[in-house]
Amino acid sequence: DPAAYDGAARLFRSARQPLFSAQSPTLGWERVVRGRLQVDTVAGAHATMMRPPHVVELAAAIDRALTAEVVAVDVPALV
Repeated sequence: DPAAYDGAARLFRSARQPLFSAQSPTLGWERVVRGRLQVDTVAGAHATMMRPPHVVELAAAIDRALTAEVVAVDVPALV
């Protein structure tokens, strides 16, 4: 078993899952991540989500996640 992770994590999962895969929205990551676990579902299957055309949606989801984290941290402006 993997070691527990006490921090927060974000899971980008594909909308199409294999027929007999884990039915949990977190795909079992809740057993490892002890902090906040956010799940974003993007188009495609596991093998296709990082290829066109689905990679465009994945990139947008990652961009939104990173932007949200920067805003949440409230980084002071550099002068």
